[in-house]
Amino acid sequence: MSYPMLDSDLEALKQTPELQGRAFGISRIQRFMGFGYNRAAHLVDAAVELGVLTRDQDSDWLVG
Repeated sequence: MSYPMLDSDLEALKQTPELQGRAFGISRIQRFMGFGYNRAAHLVDAAVELGVLTRDQDSDWLVG
């Protein structure tokens, strides 16, 4: 899955301190990165596929 701004969005995701080392959901990405739901959801799918994010074993939360 790819979209035109994927590379820059992945870099921004990696550099957002509020998303590092803690569990969060798509809405947190929306708030801190200023994205709409669809863009944030596509970013999450790509980030999980590339190993940038992982899903928490006990819930559906993401871990950066």
